[in-house]
Amino acid sequence: MLRVVADAGSPFTEPVLFDLPGWGEAVLARDSPATVETICDLVTAALDELGFTEWDLVGHSMGGFIALHLAATRPDAVRSVALVSPTAYSVIESVSGTVGGPARIPAFTGLLRAMRVMAPIDAPVRALVRFLGRTGALRVFAAPLLRHPCAVDRTAIVALGRELRPRAFVAATEVARDYPADATWSRITCPVTATKGDRDAFVSDYDFERLAAVIPHLRATVIPDCAHFGNIERPAETLAALRSSVPE
Repeated sequence: MLRVVADAGSPFTEPVLFDLPGWGEAVLARDSPATVETICDLVTAALDELGFTEWDLVGHSMGGFIALHLAATRPDAVRSVALVSPTAYSVIESVSGTVGGPARIPAFTGLLRAMRVMAPIDAPVRALVRFLGRTGALRVFAAPLLRHPCAVDRTAIVALGRELRPRAFVAATEVARDYPADATWSRITCPVTATKGDRDAFVSDYDFERLAAVIPHLRATVIPDCAHFGNIERPAETLAALRSSVPE
């Protein structure tokens, strides 16, 4: 998910919410593979059409990856970036097969391998996952994403099941393959705030260390007793950390 607070009078009002291609209701044509450039072009084209000229970006997971790329390539437009468990070095290295990369986030690496196996039978898998979500059984499989899946409202579990798409998940991860993170993100000059859970299966401490090395002005917060969805499990703590990134 990518959220844009654009030309608003006060922080976190009148946002523009994006379903990035392959997620939610946004679908790319089969002959138009997702790349970081094509996704960012779609986002900027939509914002340009809406008439927005300055953006505060809030991105979760892959949305954070896209927000960082936009901040590096559109410094004229991006005022600030707020990240919730952003896709970063660990995922890049896992997808690219870098030595040691898959072992750094084993839960993500295992999930990616499973998604690659299930991608050719995407529709039946999605139907099964939706069924598990409705029955409540999906909580058992949500452990890598949520620290306390049994404590999360049932509607959130159902939504996760509805959005899980093996083929789209694999395509989204390929966006990160061989991405030149250091060379790109070192160009970011706007304020950047990042949060992640201390039990995040997709984002390791290594990610925040590397991000801080290339973005010296980064403000990072690790939220305790939380996994990949701080916005669901620890919304108050996550929002408090992110508010500091939006210019007044």
